[in-house]
Amino acid sequence: MIPSLYITGERRCGKSTAARALYEAFGLQEVSITTPLYEVARTYFGMAEKDRALLQKVGDAFRNVREDWLIEHVIEQAKSAGGMAVCPDIRLPREGEVLRAHGWIGLRIERTREHQSAAILEAGEELTGEQAEHQTETQVRLVPVDGWINNNGTPEELGDKAVAMVKSIVRMRQQAQDGDELAFRFRDEP
Repeated sequence: MIPSLYITGERRCGKSTAARALYEAFGLQEVSITTPLYEVARTYFGMAEKDRALLQKVGDAFRNVREDWLIEHVIEQAKSAGGMAVCPDIRLPREGEVLRAHGWIGLRIERTREHQSAAILEAGEELTGEQAEHQTETQVRLVPVDGWINNNGTPEELGDKAVAMVKSIVRMRQQAQDGDELAFRFRDEP
């Protein structure tokens, strides 16, 4: 059985693309830490198109009231999905730590700056200085993971790499004899 999965990585690195491949390959349900942020932003602030600054502020407000509420919400969503879910938008170390403590597998998607810059330019998604300095942008590389995937190819190649990586991690977890933190991590080589 595939446990729930989370994906982290900088913006426009392929997190959603990898998530789609994983929920198609393993029958996982997509859950999102940002769902409540979008609901509040749309309902109470009239957000029609993605407004990263507003979403960052709403997320900060949730975390200021109760630090782990957003991640607890993700865990509850996954339980409702039978414990088989993929969350493609983990951006803070604490979020990854909590999910890993619950047995989730974490993947980081990485891109060369050249590929990432091209994707950002194509999407027209430049950040202001304040947005770029937000904790969800600056701490994303600190999120603990079980495997790293280089995304410098096609969406299909990324999906294949993600599926293969999860299968390898699950196989290794099944072979581990003790329940302690496993002393290995996987990295896809370019």
